[in-house]
Amino acid sequence: MATFIVSNRPVETLKRGKEVFKGGGSEHARESFRVARYLSKDDVTILPDLHGQSYDRFGPKGEGQALHGTEQLLQLLATNDPDGPPHRVALVLHGFNYTLKDSLTHIEQLQKRYRFGEAGGPFPHLIYFSWPSGASQKIAQYKLGRRRTVPTAQMLARFFKKLEWGAEDLAARGGFLPLRRRFDVFAHSLANEVLAQAAAELAEGPQLFRNLFLLNSDVEDRVLEPRGRLRALAQRSHRVHVYTHYYDQALEASSYLNRDRTPLGLGGPHRLERTPSNVFHIDTTFTAASTKRERARNHWGYLHRPKVIQDIRHVLALKRPEAIPERTPDGPRRYRLG
Repeated sequence: MATFIVSNRPVETLKRGKEVFKGGGSEHARESFRVARYLSKDDVTILPDLHGQSYDRFGPKGEGQALHGTEQLLQLLATNDPDGPPHRVALVLHGFNYTLKDSLTHIEQLQKRYRFGEAGGPFPHLIYFSWPSGASQKIAQYKLGRRRTVPTAQMLARFFKKLEWGAEDLAARGGFLPLRRRFDVFAHSLANEVLAQAAAELAEGPQLFRNLFLLNSDVEDRVLEPRGRLRALAQRSHRVHVYTHYYDQALEASSYLNRDRTPLGLGGPHRLERTPSNVFHIDTTFTAASTKRERARNHWGYLHRPKVIQDIRHVLALKRPEAIPERTPDGPRRYRLG
């Protein structure tokens, strides 16, 4: 059971050769990435990097030498209970204004609420993307965070391509489980802009994602319609779940700064009937918040609104959308919580 951090933050070398991520939030965003093993907030180890990996050094059952970066991720995906289904992997992208310290706290929150990366939990493996998305809530930092989405999207596309190529390489030798529907992806706020920009590079191929959660999304509300930037990823997903809050303060600010569009996370898809049939809109506006900050901002429901957390748990348990309790139908493929 494992938790990994994948990051395009710059890496610095301390005394005695230990490598660490720079984590202030406003540092340079790289197009390449490094992989780190997470054991706790105080125990994060960046794995050695190896260029030109061919994955010749290990097999599906784990034999081989010490593994580097994405080799460990592929080993994780290749290793499963012999009598059980393939392990699903939770993949999380945080939004605007996260330092590295914030990311480590975020991982703890996700583990507590959803048991990601926990032995015996529904998702024994967690891959967490940490990127330099700004260091404060100031407008200048938000604009910096938006600029950082460009290299981060290139990094995300490179990550998935590398996994897919490595899986194809290993599958050709036999014994490697396919990646089809292995990932449940969580993208919050500005991370949806990262996904939207990466989508063009990931348009082709079988369904890679089982569930795609678009949480309080800071992208245009037509992004899932024909010619929309996330349309291709929706077609590579079994189901897409758009969670919204009509009074999300962060997205209202984004709407003011980006006047050419209405954020998806405020009111959902502009015309839901024009989105693929696997897209569902869940309105969380009338759910109760558990923290003062969330009651004021309405932006982190998947962390601080019990009914939203429970709804997501039902989705992860593969319940059909119409069978999830506490949901009130509000039109085709549209539900209200609260």
